Amino acid sequence: MREREATTGVKEDELRERFMAVTPERCAKVLRPYRDLGVGDFLMLARPPADERTMELFAGQVAPALRT
Repeated sequence: MREREATTGVKEDELRERFMAVTPERCAKVLRPYRDLGVGDFLMLARPPADERTMELFAGQVAPALRT
C-alpha cells in the first residue's frame, strides 16, 4: 500500500478503504454479505500490467466460494 500511495498520491488509509489486499478466503468472506443480499456481479480492477496471479486466485478460489 505504501508503494501505491507513493505512485498515486492517495493516502494509505484512503486506499485501504477502497481496495482489498487480502487472502482469497478473506476476500470471499468480505464479499459474502453482498452475495447474500443478491449481488451477482463483482468488478475486479487491475491496472496494466495486469496481475495474472490475482485474477487466477479470484477465478479459482474466490468466485467458487461465493457460488456455494
